Amino acid sequence: MTEERTPSLEEVRRLVGTYSIASIRNWLKRCELPYSANTKDEIAARVHGLLTKQKLTLPGLTGAMIGIEEASSKRTFLYRIPTSPADLQRIDKQLADLKVVLATERVPAFDPQPAAKIVYALNTTEELRVKWTEMHKRVEANRKTRTFDESNIAKIIVLIANKVTGLVQLRYDHPEDEHGHSQTAIASPDDYYDFFREQAENLLGHTLEPVDLRMSLETVLKTTPRIVRSSYVVDKSEDGGLTKRTQRQQHKDVRDLADWQYITTATTVRTFEEAPVRWLKEMAGGNLTREVPTRIYAEHGIINFDADCYEEEIDHVLGQLV
Repeated sequence: MTEERTPSLEEVRRLVGTYSIASIRNWLKRCELPYSANTKDEIAARVHGLLTKQKLTLPGLTGAMIGIEEASSKRTFLYRIPTSPADLQRIDKQLADLKVVLATERVPAFDPQPAAKIVYALNTTEELRVKWTEMHKRVEANRKTRTFDESNIAKIIVLIANKVTGLVQLRYDHPEDEHGHSQTAIASPDDYYDFFREQAENLLGHTLEPVDLRMSLETVLKTTPRIVRSSYVVDKSEDGGLTKRTQRQQHKDVRDLADWQYITTATTVRTFEEAPVRWLKEMAGGNLTREVPTRIYAEHGIINFDADCYEEEIDHVLGQLV
């Protein structure tokens, strides 16, 4: 059997250089490997050393980087599609009609261009998974020179359609100040989100129906013992009131307020619209190794994963909500 070639330090820099230091450190920590590093050069040297010592493999490293770019810090929109045999065949036919070139494995995104481009489309009996990449522009004011500094920022967008459950995820990197989907002079995040929703519907051949998470959010917030921590909650009452209840004391939970006891016993019907929650690792049945912060916008089925998450963390959160 041929021994695996150790990539050069420059090759490792190229492979890990587009990802945040925090996300790579978190992955190394999960692998129970040394993870201290504070700069891009230090993290590249750390990973290269582990490869040289055969503590890591190149396929393992590549797979981890794919996972980071497809799961970390994403704004995730949840939808449903039907899953009858005819509906699933419709997906295959749509992909064939569009002449989409199908991949056999997931691959990392390199050299993003300004326009949206499919990195890969992977279609199996269980799932359709598609990744796009494109470039956005960040514009920042330079107070010293009284000018604006511009920088190009690569964005990753991922479609995951589960053919068994019908759950569809559209995961987005947060948009920057300028992108190629603007319908007006000022770039709108909605134009960016809408563009890829239309792309997803076109690939699937189905209209995407948003998932309402309001009842799920209520269940999560009312579960005892608590499975999440939350600093505020937005609720809407049947008489038209929209209320945000915030816990201002550090290390306290909004549900420690006397107000919370009132709303849990009052007869007024209300829905829970929004809340930031931190999923408690000790209540996750071994599925989490840390607290996972998310922000849930329940009416529209949107979850912001506000950290360098990985697939297993996202799967746990979704398993509690949908």
